[in-house]
Amino acid sequence: MNIVKLFLATLIFSHLTLSQKLEGKYLIGDVKAEIKIKNNHYRLFTEDPNTSSRLRYNQNTILNEQIWDEIRKGVIVGSLRFSSDYKTGTYVRKSDIMEFKIVRLE
Repeated sequence: MNIVKLFLATLIFSHLTLSQKLEGKYLIGDVKAEIKIKNNHYRLFTEDPNTSSRLRYNQNTILNEQIWDEIRKGVIVGSLRFSSDYKTGTYVRKSDIMEFKIVRLE
């Protein structure tokens, strides 16, 4: 029973830590973007005010990188791989497998 409590506490703590770090302003390639919570989902907003994508958590790698899927109209259009501190990363656009560097601005 104690293992279950420890697991739940770890899960809750990691979620709180994660939610505090992901939101912010980023540069993805040459595009300024911002990740915010809207309608209980993480959303990626770019310079185009009419475009936003929902972000869905995918996995945590062995290197403690955080991988998120970018979803538009129910389709995965990209993947964001962040370092454990969310300061840098890589974005992969699925349509042509192009990679772009991610840098946190704030």
